Amino acid sequence: MGRDLRLPADAHVVVQPNRVWVTDLTELKTGEGKLFLCVLKDLYDGTLVGWKTKARPTAELVVATVEWALAKSGWQFSTRTIIHSDHGNQYTSTAYRQCLQTVWLKL
Repeated sequence: MGRDLRLPADAHVVVQPNRVWVTDLTELKTGEGKLFLCVLKDLYDGTLVGWKTKARPTAELVVATVEWALAKSGWQFSTRTIIHSDHGNQYTSTAYRQCLQTVWLKL
């Protein structure tokens, strides 16, 4: 390999839980067909703060995942959490943006 995987000296390090979350969708192949998994991960310690599955990769899936993660994680409205995702249509949808704005999360 020979690659240096250490963080550079000027890298931003997450020092508190619930400050930076990342999210993505992935397709899983099962014996019954495709299943889509949406996860939210806290970059502080790698904890999966939320996950949901559905038969289709919809905006409703990502919204439901965020809502479940907020309820499960003990997230406080005073915490200004940043959520990072790709720019897939689920994450650029009006429903997803409204969900985040309702609870004061930053894109």
